[in-house]
Parts: sequence; structure tokens; C-alpha cells
Amino acid sequence: MAFLTDDVLKEKLANELKVLGIALTDADWDNIVKDSNASARNEILTKLLARGYSVAQIRDDWDRLEEFQTDIGLYWCLVKGANLNLGQISLEIIKLHDRRAELDSIALLDGDVLIDPDEEDVGGEVSAGNLNTDDDLFTKDMIL
Repeated sequence: MAFLTDDVLKEKLANELKVLGIALTDADWDNIVKDSNASARNEILTKLLARGYSVAQIRDDWDRLEEFQTDIGLYWCLVKGANLNLGQISLEIIKLHDRRAELDSIALLDGDVLIDPDEEDVGGEVSAGNLNTDDDLFTKDMIL
């Protein structure tokens, strides 16, 4: 798996619009696709990195990366391209591609194996214990 290129997303957008009876002819779509693809990639990385997954786990291991990047990319294409005579596309169709909220809780799979967040990249574990201030420059008991 790898992140989708702009050309692949543009091809998927053209297919989506063709099914809806719209031709992808406007040169403005190049910039919209580029921006939308970057937005989709950033949405995926932001949400999944915050959950403790590494970029390598997301990019290399997650089976559904292309599916989510395509849908979120198409969502942003349709939202950002709405002023290009897309009035015939219903808001419901656009909303079908908005899968950003699913990233908050979806389980990531590699084949049929669950991918656990990369604990080494998270920054450690929260735990409890005695507070040792022996080497601290300032302590809460210090009077200034």
C-alpha cells in the first residue's frame, strides 16, 4: 500500500463524475484534485498518528488506506469543486464520501491481523510512582 497519487485520484474522480453523468473537462480540477488529495492524506495521518499509529503502519500495512483516501479525497474534490457546475450532485452523494469520523475508531488491519498502535513512537506509558525531585533545579518546596 502507498498513498494515492494525484493522477490516480483524478482518474477515480472522473469515473465518479461519469457515473453521475458529468464530464471532467475543467482545467481547474487539477488544482482541486491536488489540494483534495493532500487534505485526504493529512486527515488520515492526523487522526491515526494521534491514535498512536506510525506513518509506516498506515502507509505500508493498512489494507484500507486506498479506500479511505479515495473516499475522503473524492469528498474534498466534490466540496471544493462545487462551484464548477456540480449543482446536479446532491449533498447526500457528497456526504457518502465523508468518512473522516470513521478514522476516530476504525480498527486497522493488515490482511486478517489487527495492527496495534506503534507503542515505540507514542512516547512512553503513563504510570504512577514516587516523584523524585533530587536532580531538579527547582522544587515546589523552594522559596524564592
